[in-house]
This record gives sequence, C-alpha cells and structure tokens, in this order.
Amino acid sequence: MKKILLFLSLVMSFSLFAGDHGMTKVTGTEIDLSMKGHSFAGKVGEKLIYGRIHGKAHKFADVTIDDSEKVLQVQFENTAEYFGGVILDDGNSTTIELSRVINKTEEKAIVIKIDSVEYIVNINAEGFENNHFINPEFSTMIDGKKVRFKIHDGESCWMNSIQLVFSILGSYIH
Repeated sequence: MKKILLFLSLVMSFSLFAGDHGMTKVTGTEIDLSMKGHSFAGKVGEKLIYGRIHGKAHKFADVTIDDSEKVLQVQFENTAEYFGGVILDDGNSTTIELSRVINKTEEKAIVIKIDSVEYIVNINAEGFENNHFINPEFSTMIDGKKVRFKIHDGESCWMNSIQLVFSILGSYIH
C-alpha cells in the first residue's frame, strides 16, 4: 500500500502543472485509477500502473507497469505513420496500435489491435464539449468478458482517450 501511495503522490505532484483539469477517478473492471490532466496512476488487476501523456499534441505517452515481480516501461508514440507501442517483457512482446476511430453521431469507438487481434472499444459519454468527452465510459470484450472503465466527474479528448485505452487494456491483457 505504501508503494501505491508513494507512486500516486509522485505522479500526481508532477502533473499539477499540466493544466486546469481537476483530479478525477477512473474505475471499472479490476481498474481503479486517479487521473489529473494527462497523468494517471493506480491499479489494473494486481498491477500498479502510472503514466503521463506528453504535450498538447499528445505525441507520446510514458507508462510504467509494475506487477511486483518486474517493472515494465512502455512508450506509446503518435506519428504520421504509426500510433501505438510495444510492451517488452523478458523477450516477449505485446504490440498495441490504433486501427481506426469510429466517429459517427450514433457511434463513437476506438478500434485497436493487440498482437493483431482487433478490439472495438465503445465510448458512451454524457456529452461532447470543446473536443472532450464528458464523463466517458469505455467498454470492450476480452476473452468473452466485458471490460469497462469510466472517467468520473471528468473529461477526455480523443487523443487522451486513445492513449488511456492503450495503457489500461495493455496492462489488463499483458
């Protein structure tokens, strides 16, 4: 517990200067995170994760996954050719990349590939204002099980949402 509190304090103190976004909670299927601006920390399953999405252009995110036995560092990149990253673990790798975005009036979703398997992550939000989803909930099916998470009393733009999906589902699956 001390380890979780220390990491939360450290990550959140660095994010105080990220903008005027307030502290929010992200909860769901074995998911309990705190988020401020573009920084997040907490647990996914039995793993401690923390990370930060950098810059106004959201060009990359640093994510750390700590499962008590080892600590994995991941960087998700957003370039003209590619949007994704690779989780390396003792010679094994998990590749996560954006396949496409569905942005229709009746349907909003992020479609990602994890090791060539496509997942449709549906987005339901209370609203969409100033290019941000208001209190969005994300959901998908993984191995026949519904996995969902929701940002409470907060907002998320498309780019933050994509990288948050990469980070949470990557930690969940890996």
